[in-house]
Amino acid sequence: MAKNDYRVGAFAVLAIVLLRLAIGIQFLGAGIEKFDPSFSSEGFLRGSNGPMAEFYQSMAPLPHDWDTLAEEPWPESFNFDHERRYFGATKDDPAMIVREVKTKTDDLGFIPEPTEAYGPWIAQVAKDWKATAEQFKKIPGITDEQKAEIDSTYEAHYRALAYFAEMNRGAFEEWHHELDRLEDLKEERKNDDAPYMAERISDKKSETTGKWRPLLGGVGIEEDLYKSDLKSLLTDEQLDKTSVKQRSEAILNPPAEVKSIDRVVTWFTLGVGVLLITGLFTRLTSVAAAGFLLSVMSTQPVWVEGVPSLAVALFPYQGIEFFALLVLAGLGAGRWAGLDGVLFGRKEDKEG
Repeated sequence: MAKNDYRVGAFAVLAIVLLRLAIGIQFLGAGIEKFDPSFSSEGFLRGSNGPMAEFYQSMAPLPHDWDTLAEEPWPESFNFDHERRYFGATKDDPAMIVREVKTKTDDLGFIPEPTEAYGPWIAQVAKDWKATAEQFKKIPGITDEQKAEIDSTYEAHYRALAYFAEMNRGAFEEWHHELDRLEDLKEERKNDDAPYMAERISDKKSETTGKWRPLLGGVGIEEDLYKSDLKSLLTDEQLDKTSVKQRSEAILNPPAEVKSIDRVVTWFTLGVGVLLITGLFTRLTSVAAAGFLLSVMSTQPVWVEGVPSLAVALFPYQGIEFFALLVLAGLGAGRWAGLDGVLFGRKEDKEG
């Protein structure tokens, strides 16, 4: 049989074109939606499950190495009773007293270093804040007086950070306890295949997430205040200089890895939509889109415990769309009512 002896009927051609357009419109709409400033793939990546969860979650790391440091237990509080008396005296007015009393000079004792009292994550936050202050002092044109104010600003917010950690010691300890309980449930699951165990593990994961988010958010609020106070130390004259403004913004708001991923996803989905609608490079576009969709499905494999019910409900539809894209790629669907037919149709006919 000759290469092009087969023929595709008019109804089949219409169905192929409509399928290509439908998927293209869906991708185009998804791409346009992602131009919303509030769009972020962080929650999607952080919520991954299954064997590739660690890989996807690493694409959206939480601040200050939270993933590797926050679960480390804190030292026993009684080891720091002398230092912690300071906070008992200031807890009624943290907004003023904590920021005004100089570190290690008040009569009640000194504020403990984070590495000593509050575990490695709080220590990493303080270390990163200190590095930010040191970078800020290197901005061209910063005066000696401003450098001293930068140091004072860091010390004030460091004390506020230590205060927050002290006041939330119980919350951190409770979260660590829930993490231990989650691990115990996973061990029990190995010896008990009852369906209710999977539900208990899923509920416990949600519970532990609900406990750490306010803690991370509280430190994030203080960090925003810290950065705002640093920026306020720059004069209007300094901010009028492009080099100073750009340098300060780069220090205070370094680009997050997830932002790059957001841009790639936005333009990829938008590009897939445009190319499928116009029928240009349809084979390559369909294969790339199928690969992208497969990666999305791999973040929530339905056979893994703890997968959200919405992901389970969407999985079959994603699977159908995945195979539909392979059909478009196999048929070269852009040959009909598409630019592929205009640009490459004659060449294929000659080859046939």
